[in-house]
Amino acid sequence: MFNQLKIIVMSKDVKRPGGETARRVSKVIFVCDTSGSMLEHGKIGELNNCLRESIPHIKKIADETPSAEIQISVMSFDNGAKWIVQNEAIKNFTWRDLKANPDGETHFSSAFELLAMEMNCPSMQERGFPPLAVLITDGLASDNPKVGLTAYLESRWGGKSVRYGIGIGKDADTGVLTKFINNVEIKPIAANNPEQLAKAIRFVSTLPLKRVSTPPVVGATAPSTPTPVDTPVGTSKGVW
Repeated sequence: MFNQLKIIVMSKDVKRPGGETARRVSKVIFVCDTSGSMLEHGKIGELNNCLRESIPHIKKIADETPSAEIQISVMSFDNGAKWIVQNEAIKNFTWRDLKANPDGETHFSSAFELLAMEMNCPSMQERGFPPLAVLITDGLASDNPKVGLTAYLESRWGGKSVRYGIGIGKDADTGVLTKFINNVEIKPIAANNPEQLAKAIRFVSTLPLKRVSTPPVVGATAPSTPTPVDTPVGTSKGVW
């Protein structure tokens, strides 16, 4: 059940010359662990399948939300971090499979620093919707995530972003996921088998994205940040 929050700020649509309403950019960012452990038990293949299957749901939200221009970004990280896709319009997007690095470690700080650079980029619209960032990992940190995470959360849009974390398997770093989310109302989502992973990714690809991509209505009420009904990371049973 969601708590009710009173909306007291009006968000005015800006019109282009000729009367057309300018759409506000809504970014969804998947930050994906591609370390060597993701090759175990087919985890990287299942992650690709689940993310590929989420794309039609995101496109449906884009079709139903004319005020938003939904853009997708995908980052992979292991010994370093890199963009696989960056700020691509969802309308014509096709999923591109991630590849795990057999020798890859889990360098969270590299991912957070790259995120911070994006959140401080001049191309981030002042009028844009808060970005939705989803961190997906199956392991413990191989570095010290603190510096990169601080830079991200203190960046221009990082602290305003809506953040979720998905832990794949029993070895997922709950502490890093919790610190990344940085919201006591949202817990990391456990994904200890392919079915739970599919459920988790479908959730973050729909309800939270729809919420952050919808402008508030004056005088109306809005739900608090949605949370899935699930068990915390490390407590549910599964094959991973």
